[in-house]
Amino acid sequence: MITRFTDIINGLEALGNTYKKSGNVMKILRSLSSKWHTKVTTIQEAKDLTKLPIRSIWQRSYKRVKTKEEEHSSQSYN
Repeated sequence: MITRFTDIINGLEALGNTYKKSGNVMKILRSLSSKWHTKVTTIQEAKDLTKLPIRSIWQRSYKRVKTKEEEHSSQSYN
């Protein structure tokens, strides 16, 4: 997802459209499903979105999902 998003933004910037980093971060946050609503709200309130790298959001989200998947699979074996 992050690679595709970055490719689209880079392509649009090559055509002369410019976007603020905070706007890109908001687009990523809005694209998340409703189960992420609490986390999105926390990120918006706690972080300065102009300084928050998109990759950072993606990596943190990916780690949380992987951890939950691993917990779920280990519970199903018990």
